[in-house]
Amino acid sequence: MADQADQATLGKRLLTVEDFDRTVDVGKPSLSADGRQVAYSSGGQVYVVPVDGGPPRAVTSAASGAGHSLIIANYGHDIYQKWYNWELGEPWENMAKYNRLSPLLRVGQVETPTIFLGGRDDWNVPVLNAELFYQSLKQKGVPTRLVVYPNSHHGGWDPKFNKDFLTRIVNWFDQYSK
Repeated sequence: MADQADQATLGKRLLTVEDFDRTVDVGKPSLSADGRQVAYSSGGQVYVVPVDGGPPRAVTSAASGAGHSLIIANYGHDIYQKWYNWELGEPWENMAKYNRLSPLLRVGQVETPTIFLGGRDDWNVPVLNAELFYQSLKQKGVPTRLVVYPNSHHGGWDPKFNKDFLTRIVNWFDQYSK
């Protein structure tokens, strides 16, 4: 954990693994103090497009762990069938709702270098979402990377994968924060 002197300068320097570990709030965006680095976990890809399309702010890099990208792709594949039917209805009857929640359909607006990370066996937020967004950014020429951890689910990973996850994000931020 960073000491108070480090915390006071967090917006003027790169994040460290310790900073990141302390600041990540699952399901919500975590910004560096200067707002130029953004990280999300568990469904967080939903926020990547609004950050890019939001108020003028130079976001230099982004990280997404277990993020959604194309909601229709999850129908029948992940664990949320009751929620989809209850909240969104059947996709063939309510495609507009599914599309509105799918940041992949607005990937043309995304220019921020983004790393995607997830567990191969995640049935909560299938890694397919990261693969789709990664491939789209790659096609556009936006710097991107995809990391898929074998034999890993949505959480409770092997400690070496947790450390790798955080280290890769910090290195990604370091590479694109200049």
